[in-house]
Amino acid sequence: MPGRRRRGALEVLWLAALVAAAAAGIVVPFTRSRAVPEIRRGVGPDIRPSGWDERRKEFAVRAEQERGAVVFLGDSITDWWTGLAAAFPEIRVANRGIAGDTARGLLARLQDDVLSLRPRAVVLLIGTNDLAVGATPAQVTANVRDLLALIAESDPECPVVLCLVMPRRPRPGLFPDLLLDLNARLRAVADVRRGITLCDSWTPFADELGRPRPSEFPDGLHPNENGYEIWGREVRAALVRAGVIPEGAPR
Repeated sequence: MPGRRRRGALEVLWLAALVAAAAAGIVVPFTRSRAVPEIRRGVGPDIRPSGWDERRKEFAVRAEQERGAVVFLGDSITDWWTGLAAAFPEIRVANRGIAGDTARGLLARLQDDVLSLRPRAVVLLIGTNDLAVGATPAQVTANVRDLLALIAESDPECPVVLCLVMPRRPRPGLFPDLLLDLNARLRAVADVRRGITLCDSWTPFADELGRPRPSEFPDGLHPNENGYEIWGREVRAALVRAGVIPEGAPR
């Protein structure tokens, strides 16, 4: 508090000096102050991963051609799905994943990266990085609710496939405990919100102790080609239930 009072007093003296200088006809040069940190929407820890801005510039270049596509939104698991378009040949898709991103990061870029495309549908997977940097399951869920509300506000008829967070290598006190808690909350959100279809991207990958199977998650966090194939089947089934892909549509 003493530091704040001292800083406030200095600001008053500086303003008084400016007024006196102006009255005397003296021009006072200004220097650029440090940028004020951006305050982003949401709750919990707020991080911006390396390459976040650069990746978004790539999105902007493709925006016009991806207008009206089914948008896949998330972190590195979405970002690194190189076979995404091949997995869904009957629909146009847009990958809006950024490695290291969090639900708060998605809130910050939702309008420009997703809603501006007027998406046919949104497939959302987010939360594992949030938990890793100290967010609670309740905070992540609050941010996911906010994302869903903004999507519905932009287009009440836009279907959303909400994916459960995938298993990751165990860490005492964190995983799988926090993942199980978060996924239970996400299930509850999907149960009560109109237009939300749940995609179970936990059960196909987790063993009886909640650990990822090495055959699909060799690094303990990211799916390999086999893992993406399994996730693709689960997402496809959810998109069929949501009415985005016709049932029985050829692949």
